[in-house]
Amino acid sequence: MNSIVGISSTIRNIDEISTTVAAAVEEQSAATQQISRNVQEVSTATNEVNKNINGVSDAASRTGDAANTVSRVSLDMAQETLKLKETVDSFLMAVKSA
Repeated sequence: MNSIVGISSTIRNIDEISTTVAAAVEEQSAATQQISRNVQEVSTATNEVNKNINGVSDAASRTGDAANTVSRVSLDMAQETLKLKETVDSFLMAVKSA
């Protein structure tokens, strides 16, 4: 009879251990799923940051192109202004000479 009591006690201990292990596995599974969701959210956020960085980079590039165009047009206008001044000066000299 003592052996049956011992076996029953051992079975109860094994059942308690199995229950504890099952609960730990369930908690670990929930934690793993949460980690997976967090990694997915970070990945999505990283993609958004990359898109924003690309947008800023494109805007900076377009701004640089526009600045180059303005600079080029300014130089052209300065040259045309000099030509116009030379033409006006020549005209005024001609008028004074006449």
